[in-house]
Amino acid sequence: MLNGRDQWHNEGQPVMRHFRDFENASVLNDNYCLFIAPKLHRDTINTFWFSVKYEYEGTKYNIKL
Repeated sequence: MLNGRDQWHNEGQPVMRHFRDFENASVLNDNYCLFIAPKLHRDTINTFWFSVKYEYEGTKYNIKL
């Protein structure tokens, strides 16, 4: 429920890490992660965008913002 600058630090990286762990353990081809917040801070958006554009832990994400 954070929506300030702390959102990126407290939720951005952990969400991507947990989702990557879930993807690695899943037998499904398509996995989805729903990030719910009252507002997305621009640092959080940029973190997610960077992982889509480039990679996170060596693999691109298919995240829709």
